[in-house]
Amino acid sequence: QMCIRDRSKIFKREQIDLPRSTLNGMINRAARLLQPLYLVLNKLVMDSGYLQADESSIPVLTTDKPGSALKGCMLAKVAPVENLVVFDYIKTKEKPNILRSLMGFEGYLQVDGNVTYEAKAKEDRVELMHCLVHSRRKFEQAQEYDRPRSTYVLGEIKKLYMLERQFRDANLSTQSITENRKRQSLPILQDLRKWLEKNYDDEAPSNPFKKAVRYMLLRWDGLTKYIDNGILRPDNNLIENQIRPLALGRKNYLFAGSHQGAEYAAIFYSFFATCRLHGLDPKIWLRDVLNRISDHHVNKLAELLPTDQYEFTKEHNEAAQALTA
Repeated sequence: QMCIRDRSKIFKREQIDLPRSTLNGMINRAARLLQPLYLVLNKLVMDSGYLQADESSIPVLTTDKPGSALKGCMLAKVAPVENLVVFDYIKTKEKPNILRSLMGFEGYLQVDGNVTYEAKAKEDRVELMHCLVHSRRKFEQAQEYDRPRSTYVLGEIKKLYMLERQFRDANLSTQSITENRKRQSLPILQDLRKWLEKNYDDEAPSNPFKKAVRYMLLRWDGLTKYIDNGILRPDNNLIENQIRPLALGRKNYLFAGSHQGAEYAAIFYSFFATCRLHGLDPKIWLRDVLNRISDHHVNKLAELLPTDQYEFTKEHNEAAQALTA
């Protein structure tokens, strides 16, 4: 709402009278038009077989909490193989809401250290993965307490990422990545685990280094699962990059005006993030798809998703050529 108010003022300075109510109505109508396509996007993400998930807060004005903003929650879900992103407004970060959003997913689920996801991992056909970068941060924070040992662990993790860069730069196939990880990365991880177990003192007083070691050992199976399949990633940096615009948005518009407003915001965040992953200009895609979606066959809505396969209309291409001429 704050963003809409500022936009109305900008138009007014240009002698264009567009009240906030008019701008709100335009956004609401656009969101409703995109809602069926959003459902298609969410289904493709949930069917992907490899999913990264993370939560981020969004303040929401609601009668549930009069006088102040409710700390709402967006659950971001990314399919790394297909480069598809869905933001799902789940109202609060409570366990039932997160699990409801993930209902029906089967495959690899990569998350941070939130224990809520462990309940999902108890389901059949769900393999829980964790993020190596989150473990790395723990040892970065522990350097002030125990620099030599923390630096050693950071050096071993660096070796793993140097190998990942080599695999990527060599443009290896998925099968080749799997084979090279087992041959080169796995021995590093095996030696690191032995070192961590040797350097973990359960009876020692709590300290940053002990917490870092314990955090990593407790999540070891999930941290090392990426070794078994070349499509998997050692961390969920991809999803953290998609959440950053949401954090920036909180500073700009401050809050969503209602639960429905937050749901509409999730729709736009989902498509704009997917646009970025496929190198499409979100504004150009949005203008084109809003002109087409009402007449598009419902069984072929996936054709309108902002992916590499998106085909702009002839009218759009002609307009784009005219602008660049």
